[in-house]
Amino acid sequence: YYSAKKITIRPWERGSLFLKVTRQRAERSILWSTKYLINHFYEMYGVEVCWTMLAIAVAVRIDVYGIFYALILGLLLFFPRRFLAPVWLCYLTVHGLLLLVQYFLLLGAPYGACVGLGGDTAYPWGGIDRTALKRWLFLTDYQQILNKNLLYADFLVYLLVCFQIYYFNDNPLKRAGKNVTEGLLANFLKLQFFVDYVKVFIFQYFFWLSLFLLFFTAVSRVSLFGLLYLLLCLVFLYRGKEMLKDSKTFKHRNWAFIRLVTWMILLVRVSLQIADCVFSDSTDGTARCVLVLLFNSGCSSRTYYGSPNPSTECSSIPDNVGLWVDALNFAVITLQIIIFDSQYSESVRQELRQKEMRARYFADVFDAKVELKQEEARNKKNSELREIKKRMDRLKLNENRIDHLLYAGV
Repeated sequence: YYSAKKITIRPWERGSLFLKVTRQRAERSILWSTKYLINHFYEMYGVEVCWTMLAIAVAVRIDVYGIFYALILGLLLFFPRRFLAPVWLCYLTVHGLLLLVQYFLLLGAPYGACVGLGGDTAYPWGGIDRTALKRWLFLTDYQQILNKNLLYADFLVYLLVCFQIYYFNDNPLKRAGKNVTEGLLANFLKLQFFVDYVKVFIFQYFFWLSLFLLFFTAVSRVSLFGLLYLLLCLVFLYRGKEMLKDSKTFKHRNWAFIRLVTWMILLVRVSLQIADCVFSDSTDGTARCVLVLLFNSGCSSRTYYGSPNPSTECSSIPDNVGLWVDALNFAVITLQIIIFDSQYSESVRQELRQKEMRARYFADVFDAKVELKQEEARNKKNSELREIKKRMDRLKLNENRIDHLLYAGV
């Protein structure tokens, strides 16, 4: 009586959360564009996501592991993109080992398993008198408990790195260091859909927001790092919108240099934490004030490290040294590099070039017309002068004849 209906289910696309999302649909709607980004953003820009999360982990980990992560981040930044796939497995292994070491240190050994020299229960590093130094080295102790929340950032970085190595192994284009796109891009500069206005804002005006963030970071810190940010902002603000007309390689190199400067600032600031949080009581007051004035340094977590309050002779020591701001700058600059490397940015560059060429052409046509009118005016004026000169010559000739007749009559 009832007929069974055969239902065919389309196989799920690997790595995709939404089905039937194509590039053509994404060009016409914000909803479809959002779905397309969710499906393919990590596939195309997973390396940048890992770099950004690693910078955030450096800002969270203000200890020796933060320095390790900053050095690893710099090493990955210096590697060419096409060589990242072979290196990524090594980085995954190193990060996993560091995560295991920290977990076992946080777990600790059973009480009584470690016996010190005096027969007391203690770890081999129990002879270190400074508790802040043991916390900075992330060495566990029976009396002091380490902050387990620090491992959340490490685990999130490790999870993203594992996702990325999946894409390296699954996609040969990503293994070669290329971003995957499908089809030709629609000309969003015609503003046919509402999503085109969003694209125009992102690919034509977002770099102003990036420069504003760098400028805000520069003016909010009176230090050597703020001076570096300010000089970079002045150079790029001086060029303004002309920057969009540069080639993709030139823009990538310039903003990669800004990202490198941001990474160096992040590395130096996290390295200064050992002087500000661990050895602040043994540092000379004058030397400490010099560090504060030059680098705007200070302990980011005085409660965790037990760092004393700032002394009265150098009361300008900040409570927050702004490592999160540096990580945010790194993330925004990385996003700006992604924007400049996209094909949409190249479309904006070509459009601006064409507008410049059209403006130059119309300016040349206008100059030619003005020159032609001026030439016609000069020719007309010269002809009038020649006509006046001829008339004057006739008048002089007639005058001479009249004078000759009058003279002959006399």
